[in-house]
Amino acid sequence: MLFRSTGEVGVGKTSLVAAGVIPWLRLHDYEAAYARCLNDPTEALLQAVRERLPEGAQPDTLLDACRQLSASTDGPVLLVLDQAQELFTRLGSQTRLVFAQHIAELLSDPSEPAHLLLVIQREFFVRLAELLPVLPTILGEVVELQRLTREQAELVIQRSLGRFRLWFDELVRSHVVDDLCTVEGVLPLELQLVC
Repeated sequence: MLFRSTGEVGVGKTSLVAAGVIPWLRLHDYEAAYARCLNDPTEALLQAVRERLPEGAQPDTLLDACRQLSASTDGPVLLVLDQAQELFTRLGSQTRLVFAQHIAELLSDPSEPAHLLLVIQREFFVRLAELLPVLPTILGEVVELQRLTREQAELVIQRSLGRFRLWFDELVRSHVVDDLCTVEGVLPLELQLVC
């Protein structure tokens, strides 16, 4: 299965995956392999899977690596390709096509050794349509992250500080949120930097 997480810059896509989804999966006995797109997304994912394999295993293909990892963990693996907009900003159409072919092979394997989560900026999401001929489900399951509401931002401040037994006076918390809040809401990245 192929999933996409999208949203504007600073909305917290990478943070959600790295600090939320992957640790939760591992806590519940699932396996996840995280890679950034960079110049060769297939190789990046292959390396990420190899790092999760038992010592000495060196599969040559992404499909073989995922089969081995799935077998060693007795379940499917979630591959996370972060900064997937780099498919379009750093790579040519031929590299994108080869990547899409590897993913299509992986996702069509009857043993279902892996699922893929693409983390991509909203403005590049429509460009994934270029891969439809090879990956017909590329535009299917989408989770779009939004900015925080004012109430959500205040709750984040309260809970984050509460973990350390700290607190902001309600007036200070309100002023922080006032300064960060726009008509669209509060960017989690800005809230993270301030708090």
